[in-house]
Amino acid sequence: MSESSSSNREKRRESSHPASESTPLFVQRLESTEWREGMSKPEIASWYVEAAIRGKVPPEVQGKTREDRQNYVKFEKSQNPERPIVLTVLIALTFLELPLWCNPSTLQCNPPNDPDSQVYLSQLPYLSPLVSCSTEIVCYLFLLYLSYLELKFYKSFNSLPPTSKASTSLALLALADSVFYFLISSLLSMPQPLFRLAPYVRIVLLSLLPTVFNSLKSSFSILPSFFDVLVLLITFYLFYGWVLAMLLDDVDDYLPRCLSTSPDPSSCPKANDGFSSLTSAIYTMATAATNADVPDTQLPSYSHSRPIGVAWLVFYVVGNFFLLNLVLAQVYFCYKENLTKFVFSFFRNRANGLKKAYEVLTESNQVPGVTKSQMVHLVRNINESEVIQEIPIAHVQYLFHSLDSDRSGFIDLKEFYDLCEMLQNSYTVTRTESWVMRTFPRMSSSLGLGRLKAYVLDESRSGLQSLVTSVLLLNSSCIFLESMQDLYNIQIANEDVWGWVEFGFSIVYAGELCVKLATIPFTKYWIKTANRFDFFVTVVLLTVSIVWAAPSVPVPQEALRYFTILRLLRLLELIKQTKRFSFISTCLANIAKGSTPVMLSVFVATSIFGILGSHIYGGLVYGNNPDLKDSEYFSSNLDVLNFNDFSMSLMTLLAVIVSGGPITNLIEGHGLVGWGGENVAVMFFFTFYYLVLLVLFNVFIAFVIEGIIIGFSGQMLVENEAKEGRRKEQGVEEGVEAGRKGVETVSIPVEVGFEVIPNTAKGSDLLYKSMFANELKQILG
Repeated sequence: MSESSSSNREKRRESSHPASESTPLFVQRLESTEWREGMSKPEIASWYVEAAIRGKVPPEVQGKTREDRQNYVKFEKSQNPERPIVLTVLIALTFLELPLWCNPSTLQCNPPNDPDSQVYLSQLPYLSPLVSCSTEIVCYLFLLYLSYLELKFYKSFNSLPPTSKASTSLALLALADSVFYFLISSLLSMPQPLFRLAPYVRIVLLSLLPTVFNSLKSSFSILPSFFDVLVLLITFYLFYGWVLAMLLDDVDDYLPRCLSTSPDPSSCPKANDGFSSLTSAIYTMATAATNADVPDTQLPSYSHSRPIGVAWLVFYVVGNFFLLNLVLAQVYFCYKENLTKFVFSFFRNRANGLKKAYEVLTESNQVPGVTKSQMVHLVRNINESEVIQEIPIAHVQYLFHSLDSDRSGFIDLKEFYDLCEMLQNSYTVTRTESWVMRTFPRMSSSLGLGRLKAYVLDESRSGLQSLVTSVLLLNSSCIFLESMQDLYNIQIANEDVWGWVEFGFSIVYAGELCVKLATIPFTKYWIKTANRFDFFVTVVLLTVSIVWAAPSVPVPQEALRYFTILRLLRLLELIKQTKRFSFISTCLANIAKGSTPVMLSVFVATSIFGILGSHIYGGLVYGNNPDLKDSEYFSSNLDVLNFNDFSMSLMTLLAVIVSGGPITNLIEGHGLVGWGGENVAVMFFFTFYYLVLLVLFNVFIAFVIEGIIIGFSGQMLVENEAKEGRRKEQGVEEGVEAGRKGVETVSIPVEVGFEVIPNTAKGSDLLYKSMFANELKQILG
């Protein structure tokens, strides 16, 4: 059978069976190449690789021209970091804009009925409507410009992705809202609007970022299963509230202990407080079921009758221990299932995109793989789109050598699958000798800087790091004694002695820095984040200490004490010396980076409720409000938790998250002053509790639990991969040496006196790859 007839049969088979998630990987072949005349092979392949890096479905490039490619590149270049910067500015405006209940002409936030009353605000500097609206309008216009660039590529609004359509529409709405508010507040003598759409749009635009949107989508996809358990929990406390209301509604006795000590019986709580009616009993059990206001809710009834403690015991065991943890377990199970689907889809798309790129590059090659020349052209085209950090063309040979693990001189398909990870790495060409060793070779030789360099790089107990650890331990002991003297007024040494001790340690740290920079090239030293931190701390401490020691410059001792706290951060280096703690800290750091989309999802949802709360309750909580005068909200000093501006709203909702549920005094206080009374306040706080705390925050907890479990169980895998990485690096070093000796089979473009240092990429996709390593082997295999 001829090759053409075989190809036609394969195409007919694929057209009758379109690709889906259940389709086996890599069974789809590329169509005829006649339509590719508009673009070169590297341009087509780079398009596939760029989508693979982001885990997207391989793009449909059939019919695309070089102009389409240029429009796409122009759009991609405008996305990062421009869009995140604009969104950051908009979020900052949400914190700094003047609340709607304040006076825009004076920028003062005083209650209209009592201008002299105290109002708790965040004490952030508010921007005038002129400044905030002008900044807003510029930001929305820029977002619309980005939408125009994307529309220019897709050619029609209907062809845009759903998130892009939503982003464009919301930017237009927010722009109109900002212009309207600008006219009202700055040009027209009209009263302030009570509602604005733009603050909500800013948060929603943040949620439309791909990572945040995927996290929200995955989180809220568990709602059907979550509501099943939630209905069971609500039914339980409804039933329990009805039972306790039947038992306690007629018990109007005051508590005996209070009667014996209080001259006014009406000030004493009754035994049926919280259970005087069915609605109050249901509310009491609802708050108790959230762990909030426990044990306050049970104290009146339990003080009246200790046997009723059995009923409370059953409620806590079933409701708080069993059902609430069942909610967490359901969220954990559903989120893990959705996360697994997302990760598999991400890497399936990556593998398919790389497969298509490989086929494009190798369809007419004389060797069964990608050549070095093709890799150069591929990287050059990928650099144009700025999907990754730019890789200098001079480094491509190193990249090629790293991928070519079998040293065949070309990249086969199996090796090509590692391309995305390698492209996300960065490579730094640095000298092997420091500036001092290069500039003053004789002096360096006489001082023995070569031997000192080996001592500096030695991380064993006989190296410089061991000496630094001893100094840090001594430093920590001095800091502890100084703090004990300050806290307990124990005279160990006078302030000047401690100042000179701190000055001495600063000199020691500066000496360590000088030794490192005298033996290690600065570019190599600066690669590690820990070294940058050490450099900053050392320079700042040395500068402050010198200024303190100078007799002509008066520096208070308190300043040194504050910088002592900064120096405490240096003691974090001690944690790195213990293998166990080093692994745990690394594991938690990776989880923190990987959980950023989940935390942004919590921030997005909390911000929406915060803005809504500021619209409903903003400016209603102040010192002389007669509606709050005799409330427990005021008497318990909870009025600092309010919705008078956005920052205060976030802190109020954060207190709800940390306390584990709605706070009764908080609900009652806002119910006394807000629109709709206590019913709206109850609905507002409990909706926030169920959606944000029980769903999104539990998703974050589920992610942390899963990450820690996988991290510990995969410790051996990480160590094995590290050994494999060291083996590959050793092979690269051997290749460098062979290239220097004139071996033509391995050629790394590194001159004598230079070395290439790869910086491993860090991100959630690499975390996911380690979390699902065994399962992904089936996809990438």
